[in-house]
Amino acid sequence: MYATLLATTYATFYLFPAWGVTWLGNRLAPTRSLGARIAPGATTVILCALYFDGRLYELYGFHVNGFVWNLVITPGGLESLGLTGATLAAAAAVCAALLAAESALLRLTRRLPEPPPAPGAAMTSCMLLIVLTASERLYYGFQDQRANAAVLAAAARLPGYQPLTYGHWLTAHGIARTRHHHGSLTAASGRLQYPRAPLIGSRPDVPPNIVVLVAESWRADALTTRIMPSTTRFAARAINYRQHYSGGNGTRMGLFTLFYGMDGSYWQTILDERRPPLLLRRLNDLGYRFLAQTAARFSYPEFDATIFSGLQADRLHEDSAGPTWLRDRSNVARGIDWMRAVPDGQPFFYFQFFESPHAPYAFPPEATIEPDYVRDVNYLDITPDADLTRLRHRYDNSVHHLDQQFARLFEYLETSGRLADTLVVVTGDHGEEFNENGHWGHNSEFSQPQVRVPLILRIPGRPPAQVTRMSSHIDLAATLMPLLGVRNPIVDYSTGHNLLPPGAGDGRRAVTLADWSRIAWVGTDYKFVYPLGPGGGGTRIATRNDRAVVDVPDIEAVERTAMHELWQGMRHFRR
Repeated sequence: MYATLLATTYATFYLFPAWGVTWLGNRLAPTRSLGARIAPGATTVILCALYFDGRLYELYGFHVNGFVWNLVITPGGLESLGLTGATLAAAAAVCAALLAAESALLRLTRRLPEPPPAPGAAMTSCMLLIVLTASERLYYGFQDQRANAAVLAAAARLPGYQPLTYGHWLTAHGIARTRHHHGSLTAASGRLQYPRAPLIGSRPDVPPNIVVLVAESWRADALTTRIMPSTTRFAARAINYRQHYSGGNGTRMGLFTLFYGMDGSYWQTILDERRPPLLLRRLNDLGYRFLAQTAARFSYPEFDATIFSGLQADRLHEDSAGPTWLRDRSNVARGIDWMRAVPDGQPFFYFQFFESPHAPYAFPPEATIEPDYVRDVNYLDITPDADLTRLRHRYDNSVHHLDQQFARLFEYLETSGRLADTLVVVTGDHGEEFNENGHWGHNSEFSQPQVRVPLILRIPGRPPAQVTRMSSHIDLAATLMPLLGVRNPIVDYSTGHNLLPPGAGDGRRAVTLADWSRIAWVGTDYKFVYPLGPGGGGTRIATRNDRAVVDVPDIEAVERTAMHELWQGMRHFRR
């Protein structure tokens, strides 16, 4: 019954703009039947928008929102999607088919005999719509009180759905609320205080060179001897963190947390103030040379206005032409030439962002280790229940090519003698899901495949180690700053933990994750996700490994801990 109410009322609301455009056309040019001419096109635009919004929700669990709008209007945003020719052709075919169907329907209705006028039909239709809408509103509010998951899920699938609840009134009249959600959080307010105290320290005797290599969509379980033999060998001679988490499920929050050492709720404030991270400011104070390269764009996400806002434009190099695997190769060659030209004794910071493991997962033929892979990726063919094994094979091939590019950099550092005085960070911005939990790609959920990434630290003078305790991107600044002579307590500049002894002995009990409109706490057993703004959905709870939670006696106590730690982190650098 509820599905019928939704279909009837919202289908009508969605078509209002098309009817309005048609009516306006008839008013402006009645003799030329302008309304009839533009009606198929206006209706097709709405149907296409609904179709693609539905596919977006099916794959990623959210509708067109602020994140999608930011992607559209920010330079480099649409490029970051990696849309293939097959996807664009399929999208065009869908739109053409809808337009043809609407045009045929219009021609058919014109051939039918015109029905006799029905006095009061318009008023009757309006009254019926009002009654149906009111019924749907009342029914939803009652089922929300009863925590009817089927009703809430059906409503959530509709773009622009505006829920009506009246829980206090129902409770007052004897209908108790079924607890279907837990506490709530709001983004902390107040002026940014970063750092909390001026940095103090001394220059290290030998400031290490720093090389930071970040790969797009690099899952933790892709670091294997078959897929990444060179990187696996390098990890065996370094500190390999085996339970590492990004700071989010997308590039924006992944890199933001890596450099700033704070959770993603601070992103917008940092962007508004164009505040560079203290880590890079410290390197600048120590006289480092800089080069940052990407095979994407520094404008999306807006890293040219955040992480690298303190660098001169000629220190940022973008390569966004040609296949991503070729861009990665070219940047590696350019990076090696640049490092080779840095004089001995001059410390440098080199950053490279690798794009080839991003969908559609690009690689040259010689990097193929899984021959049974999808040849042309059509995003519209991917559904939550599809078998993505062959798509995962394509991803593995792209990561194998990534390994070959890492190997070139490792080899240069080794053969040039630079490795002895170079600190190397190798990690991913976030992971990538292949329907393990009903989603493909990233940016949709805080599932383990989307947020778990490798972290390899090669630090001069530190012995190799395999670390199995939990770690986070937020910990990197807290780990590197003491090595750069900073003597402040970590809490002055980061909410992270030092990953090296002796501070590493404390370990982590939980990590904080964020995306465009949500923040999450992942502990040893449970995961809580809270909305921080419009489009964030409701509060969600699951096990750490993304399973449903049922009848856990101590869950409220765990959640109180989670909410306290999240709130403390969100207000740590605010006053």
